[in-house]
Amino acid sequence: MPRLELVAELKGHIDRVWHVSWNPAGTTLASCSGDKTVRLWTLTDPQEPTSWTSVATLDGAHKRTIRSVAWSSDGRGIATASFDATTGVWERDGKDGEWECVATLEGHENETKSVAWSASGLLLATCSRDKSVWIWEGEARRLEADNDFECLSVLQEHTQDVKMVAWHPTEELLASASYDDTIKIWREDPDDWFCSDTLEGHSSTVWAIDFDQSGEHIGKFRLILLGLLTLMPPHLNLISLPLVSASDDKTLRIWRRYRPNNPEGVATPRDEPTWKCVCVLQGHHERCVYCVSWSRVHGRVASASGDGGVRVFEMVSM
Repeated sequence: MPRLELVAELKGHIDRVWHVSWNPAGTTLASCSGDKTVRLWTLTDPQEPTSWTSVATLDGAHKRTIRSVAWSSDGRGIATASFDATTGVWERDGKDGEWECVATLEGHENETKSVAWSASGLLLATCSRDKSVWIWEGEARRLEADNDFECLSVLQEHTQDVKMVAWHPTEELLASASYDDTIKIWREDPDDWFCSDTLEGHSSTVWAIDFDQSGEHIGKFRLILLGLLTLMPPHLNLISLPLVSASDDKTLRIWRRYRPNNPEGVATPRDEPTWKCVCVLQGHHERCVYCVSWSRVHGRVASASGDGGVRVFEMVSM
């Protein structure tokens, strides 16, 4: 039976670590903490997975806990979301190689919970305890430029704290997860950003969401760490499953986007794509599921829970 093995503990932060994020190349791990810093970690020896080194510490930009950290799509920028209600944008100085906070984005009225770069690297999304999602556009991301960011839109359709934002891997399509038990999908029309769909089904807070890399899978989910099999409805053997969500209700949900005139005959109001839950993974965690990640490498889904456990699911052919 497959098992996860702990190969290293990365020590250096002096307070709780809230979030980690790999750079696009998968060579550097960023971690953020209640100690108001971000640390960057790399393997000391690429052939030895147990040996890690903290190669940089990003500090001085935030006054409270850094809750979320995200890399830009080209790996040259880092964004940080903090409980001080600000978002920092960081770049490496071309002269001495040190990371520098080149912009501080202000506007949220309360704790900023999550930050994410769009696939193009031109947009940032942030969300907050103030129930809003903000979309920002950067003028430039070079140290010799002004690094000005403009707020393009403030989205206020959630009724409670917004926990996380995530961009689609290839489209400028945004998802947000909230304490109001819903996920909202945001798109841009010629005039402004708008909520194109609200995904309902979780019975408690939605803590985390993630898109799959391609959105194309065949088969059914199986929990590979425990050898359990979670069957999907037989008519969903060939489907696009681009989104997974994790909730306080102890479940994961898999969502599919149906486009207009889809062969399954699913109605699409206003001739717009609509999202439906096609699979519920339940009974695998005993407490709230706080985090979920859909691998860009092998397509497996990993979830982490307040029960102290990590579960790994995979799609298997029918």
